[in-house]
Amino acid sequence: MNDNSEDFSWQDADAVVVRQQDAIAVYSNPDGDLVIRRRRAWDEEDDVWIVVGQAQIRTVIEAMERVFKEVQNR
Repeated sequence: MNDNSEDFSWQDADAVVVRQQDAIAVYSNPDGDLVIRRRRAWDEEDDVWIVVGQAQIRTVIEAMERVFKEVQNR
């Protein structure tokens, strides 16, 4: 690859060795719900939150484990 920035592409899988990853927090709120929170980007005003009610936490975790196994087997 040429050092010329015009020849560079962020889509080049061989060149980009570490993909961006936003900070993610996982915790429970005072109601006992699961909270998954992504730190806001520079152009966003607020963090992004996903709140999973207690009754659905196990279902979400099982789905995440299933997807994790699928990704590992690729």
